[in-house]
Amino acid sequence: MKNIHVGFLMSYDYEKLKNSIPPVYNDADSIFIAIDKDYRTWSGQKFEVEASFFEWLTIFDIEKNYTLQ
Repeated sequence: MKNIHVGFLMSYDYEKLKNSIPPVYNDADSIFIAIDKDYRTWSGQKFEVEASFFEWLTIFDIEKNYTLQ
């Protein structure tokens, strides 16, 4: 059986990942979340991610499927 890998790009609208990750979570073998090392969007604008998002991600990820890159 093939492994299912899912990738998301994290940006200023990162809260939408709370809606995007759950539907694929149980079927994915791995979930990768890519974020710019300087927290910049495609257009170069800086953005911030609230710590509460990472807390949600840790609590939601009971199977430890995600990798933040």
